[in-house]
Amino acid sequence: DTLSVPADKFVAALTNRTYDLDSRTAWKAGCSHTVSGTPTFFTNGVLDNTLSSDTTSTQWKQYLDNLLG
Repeated sequence: DTLSVPADKFVAALTNRTYDLDSRTAWKAGCSHTVSGTPTFFTNGVLDNTLSSDTTSTQWKQYLDNLLG
């Protein structure tokens, strides 16, 4: 699959200082929460090991329904 992003916009995003700072901040936050790979899921700031890339939409719905009560 390919994304329909024009090359000039893609390159501009890579060199955009705001995106650079945002990604560095996210990386540091992940490191401080012992994230070692993706996907990693947090619920209310707490690492949640019950979710994974194999979690189905039905399981996500059940998980979120349980959180919302």
